[in-house]
Amino acid sequence: MKKYFRLKFFSKITVLLLILSVNAGFAQQQGLIKSAYDAIIARNYPLAVENYSKAISAQPNYGPAYYGRGLAYYYLKEFNKSLEDFSMSVKLDPTYPDAFYGLAIVQTELGKYQEAISNVTKAIELNSKYSEAYYIRATANHFLKKDELAIADYSKAIELNPKYGLSFYGRGVANQLLGRKAEAISDFEEYIRLNGNSDGMEAEALRLIKVNKEEEEK
Repeated sequence: MKKYFRLKFFSKITVLLLILSVNAGFAQQQGLIKSAYDAIIARNYPLAVENYSKAISAQPNYGPAYYGRGLAYYYLKEFNKSLEDFSMSVKLDPTYPDAFYGLAIVQTELGKYQEAISNVTKAIELNSKYSEAYYIRATANHFLKKDELAIADYSKAIELNPKYGLSFYGRGVANQLLGRKAEAISDFEEYIRLNGNSDGMEAEALRLIKVNKEEEEK
């Protein structure tokens, strides 16, 4: 997947939900999941996998533990293992939008764009204000060369979260491909205003602005 479509939206809050949702009946699991959460925050993903695996052994039917391990595998770029865990999380808890969302991310990484769209649409059905889900559906549609659909979802992601810089970048790419140079320039400029070089892509955004301006002048 191109760098600017790498996905960053597994937040600390999302992972923390895996801890807070554990009730008193899962005391052993709670400690393991807390340790796994701490490992993810510390970017010690092998340790996170180890502790989530122990939690799963203690309670094999607890969907969020599979979600957490799937997340750790995703960061380790072990996408097939991540896919298995997100799929199990969805199977165990089909009302958990983050699991459908995680599944869609991995499927996008693996080039399974139509499957990704199907699963992220389920995440949106469960949470219509899930801006990141619209972003990943837009990205999958972009790779399927359905840029009108991609722009619609990038725009929805921006409507829900006007500070979501990567959505402006993605929409800029789609607008450029559709020959909408003024719109592309505006999107890339807004991306730079919001994200600067935090993603290491400011120079590329500036280059694309220059290219579009030169083509406008022809």
